[in-house]
Amino acid sequence: MNIERLAQETRALFENRIVSREIIGKLYEEYNPNLGDARKFLEAAEHLFPQLNCGLASIYLAHQISSEAKVVRGTFSQERHTFLKIGGLILDVTADQYRGPSVYTGPIRPPWRES
Repeated sequence: MNIERLAQETRALFENRIVSREIIGKLYEEYNPNLGDARKFLEAAEHLFPQLNCGLASIYLAHQISSEAKVVRGTFSQERHTFLKIGGLILDVTADQYRGPSVYTGPIRPPWRES
C-alpha cells in the first residue's frame, strides 16, 4: 500500500465532494458519538473543505488503511487539528486550512504536535 498515494486520493475525494456521506457519517458518529445527528455537520463541512474536515479526512484515511492507524487530536501551529498517525509517520490532507501543505506524509515535526 502506498500511503502517500492514498493520502492524495483521499484529498481528491474530499475536494470533489465524492466521499460517500453514508460511510463518512457512520465513521464520524462512531468517532464522535456526542455529536448527535452528524448530517448537518457533514453538509457544512462538505462545502467548507478543508476547514472543518481534518477529523473527517483522518477517520476516513484510518478506515482505508488499517487498524494500526491512529487518529490524533493535536495541533498545527497553535491551532487545534486532527491528523492520522501510522507508525512513525503522519498523514494530513487538510493542513492547508492553516497555511500548511494540502497533503503531508512524513515524520511528525513542528508545526505538527500531538496533544
